[in-house]
Amino acid sequence: MMRKLNFALIGCGAIAVHHVAAMEHVDGAEFVAVYGAIPEQAKAFGEKYGLRVYDTLEEMLANPGIDVVTLCTPSGTHAELAIQAMTAGKHVVCEKPLALTNEDCAAVVEASRKYNRKCEVICQLRFAETVKAVKEAIDGGHLGKITNVSVNMKYWRTDEYYDASDWRGTWKYDGGGALMNQGIHGIDLLRFFMGSPVKISAICKTLAHNIEVEDTAVAIMEYENGAVGTIAGTTSSYPGYARRFELCGTKGSIVMIEDTIEKWDIETLPKPLIDTGRTDFGSSDPNAIDCRGHAKQFNDIVNAINNDVDVANGPESGAATVELILGIYEASRKGAQIDFKTKY
Repeated sequence: MMRKLNFALIGCGAIAVHHVAAMEHVDGAEFVAVYGAIPEQAKAFGEKYGLRVYDTLEEMLANPGIDVVTLCTPSGTHAELAIQAMTAGKHVVCEKPLALTNEDCAAVVEASRKYNRKCEVICQLRFAETVKAVKEAIDGGHLGKITNVSVNMKYWRTDEYYDASDWRGTWKYDGGGALMNQGIHGIDLLRFFMGSPVKISAICKTLAHNIEVEDTAVAIMEYENGAVGTIAGTTSSYPGYARRFELCGTKGSIVMIEDTIEKWDIETLPKPLIDTGRTDFGSSDPNAIDCRGHAKQFNDIVNAINNDVDVANGPESGAATVELILGIYEASRKGAQIDFKTKY
């Protein structure tokens, strides 16, 4: 019988609450500890959820009874913390994005390999049964030749959202805006379906907020098979709308809103009868997200550790999605189409 794995949180903000809620749906694991940079906040969090509070990160990472840490800190800290944790022998669950630069992503990938530690990057939509069905339809050729794809993420964030934290909306700690922060899940899923493009052009602008990074962006991509794709991501579109995917080919097309299949126009494959049961999305409120996807990722890393297999969404995958977003930013800065080649 496998022993229960002990998880610890680094960071105790809003997303950490989400992690605690998700763990209630996970077999064979529990949160036992927390460390936060603000001692009073960490103490209150630990008391609320019955967790041991550590005064220093080094002390927590030195505890051999802790198996996995989850990173719920500003994006710009992820790479350093992930490497520090893996060096100390801990497995890692990292909130998106894995890191903010290609160099830092590569360093996390190398640390995972060097220390033989699992590192799972949160991209919870990948674990939806509908998403798996769409992926199988594409890979099985049921859409024919893919000709055009798109993901639209017309989100809204208030000024108060950005003002609530000094790291949001900054290049140093957020790494980008509507694409790197809010849009990364949709971009990751489009890459999961299609792979990485070979050419990118883009326009990224800041139109509605007093922030450093983009709140409005559109990218046009070309894939190796000649298909074209678009990505639209904003935090400037009031009141905010659910994420929408369109995947179209010569034999069939699929439209998916969040993880619900809206249209399944495929003659060779019946529409899967999957009810996600979801009604809460983060298009207007970042806290209005379902915790079940996180629970599935926690279950995945528990299985990977216990059976010594790869996690479903490891650091190489997380690095490839960051790499694509950085490619979009590069194309926008240059004001020209760029050739794109992934390292992963």
